[in-house]
Amino acid sequence: MKQSEYEAGLAAYTEQLCLAERREATIRQYERALADFFRWLGSRQLDKQAVIAYQEALSRRYCAGSVNTRLAPLNGFLDFTGRGALRVRQRRIQKKAGNKGRGS
Repeated sequence: MKQSEYEAGLAAYTEQLCLAERREATIRQYERALADFFRWLGSRQLDKQAVIAYQEALSRRYCAGSVNTRLAPLNGFLDFTGRGALRVRQRRIQKKAGNKGRGS
């Protein structure tokens, strides 16, 4: 994906998020996450292997919840731009043993 395609796609995706009544903070977070991905991608080909490699790179650096926070905007952007086949599954978050939720 060329820089101009990314910028056009991001502008349209941001507009779609606004129309979906996403909060401003959410939209900014999505923009940052996508900018981080495309900085990481650099001149590499945008394909499934690249998205998997990015997920693995995030997993080495962050916990599962943080990885998922960064992957959700990417998966949404890929769907929006017709590249849904490149989506990756979010990481499974393990619950702590004995944690039965609030009020237990």
